[in-house]
Order: sequence, then C-alpha cells, then structure tokens
Amino acid sequence: MAARTEGDICTNAGAPLNGSIVGLWPALRFDAQGRVVFVWRDVRFAQNTTDYTGSDLESVEGPLTMLTPRCVFEGFNTKPGIGARLMMVAGPADETVLVYDQNVRGGDTVGQDVVMQRRTATGWTPPTVVLSSGDTQTGPQVAWDATLGYAVAVVRGSILAYRRSADAVTWENEEQVVSEGSGGWYPSLAVDPLSHEPSLAYYACSRSSGVAITDCQTSQDALRLVSRGGGRWRTPVTVDEEGGANPRLGFFADGRRVIAYRVANTVDGAARAGVLKLAIER
Repeated sequence: MAARTEGDICTNAGAPLNGSIVGLWPALRFDAQGRVVFVWRDVRFAQNTTDYTGSDLESVEGPLTMLTPRCVFEGFNTKPGIGARLMMVAGPADETVLVYDQNVRGGDTVGQDVVMQRRTATGWTPPTVVLSSGDTQTGPQVAWDATLGYAVAVVRGSILAYRRSADAVTWENEEQVVSEGSGGWYPSLAVDPLSHEPSLAYYACSRSSGVAITDCQTSQDALRLVSRGGGRWRTPVTVDEEGGANPRLGFFADGRRVIAYRVANTVDGAARAGVLKLAIER
C-alpha cells in the first residue's frame, strides 16, 4: 500500500475525491512493445465496509516515459467490491487479460468469484463473472493460448473448477478437475506451448472431506499436478509427498513443466518451515 500523492483516477461521481490507501493487489506487465500496464485496487481510507465494496480499479498505461492514468472500473455507485488478488496475462493481439476476485470485507479477507476484464484497443471491457466460487483462497487463475483460447480456474471448497472460452464472450460448461477429499487448493494454471492443453498444480490436504488447512496430515498431503488431454482431465500425479502450498506452474519451451512452491506452514497441527522448493519435470 502507498499513500496517494494526487487525486483519484476514477471520478467517483457523487463521492469526494479523497483517501490515502491505494496500491492493493498490484499487477504489472510489459507488452511486446515495452509499454506498461500497471493495475491496482483503490479503497480510499479503508475505514469501513463501503470503502471496500465501493473500491475502484485504477491503472497507469503506456511507455515508461509517458504513463497515462486510467480508471479500469469505478465501483462507488454499484459497490461490487472488486479488485482483490489481481492476475494479468497476455491475450490475443497482445491485449492485457485481467482476472481478480470480489472482496467486500477487508484488504486480505475471503474473496469470491472469478471476474475478468480485458484491455482492448478501445479500452477496458466491463467486469464479467466467468466462474463462481465462495472462497477463492489465493485467487483466480487465468491463461491464454492461441489454440486453446482463454482459460480460468479457481477452487471452490474442495472442488477445483476450470472453464474455457474461444473469445472470452461465450464460455464452455464448467469442468470439475478435482472433487474429492480436501484439496485442489491454491491452484496454478498454465498451458503447454506444444500440445496447447492446460495443466494445474495444486495442494491436496487430505483424502477426507471437510479438513481444515491446520489439520492436514503429513501422511496424506501432497503437491499434485493434473493435465488435460484427449478431451478429459487425466489422473493427477504426485509431485511432492511433503505437500506444497502456493505453487506457481510454468512450461519450458520444450513442454516440460516446472513448479515453484513452498512446504505448507502448518500440518498435523504443528508448524513446519515454509521452505521454498522447485520441481522440474524430467
């Protein structure tokens, strides 16, 4: 967070242009021409619920030497509480694809639903809920591939849900990738550059349902990886039997997968060191 040094970017019709809490959940990318797209959440003074429900999404865009402020979404009148856990990727024609969740209770509290906006040549598209969730944990995931199209993923309880679209307008039916035990948590989504099929890395806590994160057992928790191919999701494989929280999945140019993650802090009710690990597919 950072104190504002100038007026709000969004106009907030009917509201005073003031507040000092900006910069929550920042997301940054450079496009193919080196232009910046930097987006963040603005919650004004963050003193009450309406500061979060009426939050704005703001950005600066353009060359580093000539950044232009823009209002991505003004939330004062409708109060949807958007803009937490932002994630951006490159889309078709190098457009910026932005996803985030709705968060109406505070700066870092439970979020819900996968909301998408795209920075097209004519401006930002309106926010659209593309996948539902009552608790997004570490946030929604998004990827784009010229063959696959747009893909999003999010956890919902112990269901790891996935959805894709060719054009970000018409979406295929939701697919439940994981739906048993307690797991599918902290998903990370990436697309194979060779097969153009998605993979998801996630944390599996327990074979039993309804287990809390503090009650995961070392005998059952694991970092897992699941891939789609032939029109279906394949059987998940275990990457690390010690588990793995907050994984980040990526692909090398040759199609091999790589996952950065850390050991879960608490398992069996006891604290464990959050050691950072890296797994590379052979």
